[in-house]
Amino acid sequence: MNTMKSTFLNNLNMTGSNVSALALLLVCLLVVVVDLFCVLVNMILVDRVVVLREKVQPVFERMNPLYLC
Repeated sequence: MNTMKSTFLNNLNMTGSNVSALALLLVCLLVVVVDLFCVLVNMILVDRVVVLREKVQPVFERMNPLYLC
């Protein structure tokens, strides 16, 4: 009876450690997904800013005759 109880407790302990490892894995996966999403959003925003800058640049060239770049 005592060995059966200790086996049950060991199995319960293993299950608890597996659940905590699974939770840690899920948290890491969530962090990676959120990080990739942020990188994607930043790439889209930078792309839009570059397009806007290319559209606005000729206006500055016409306004400023010393603008050589």
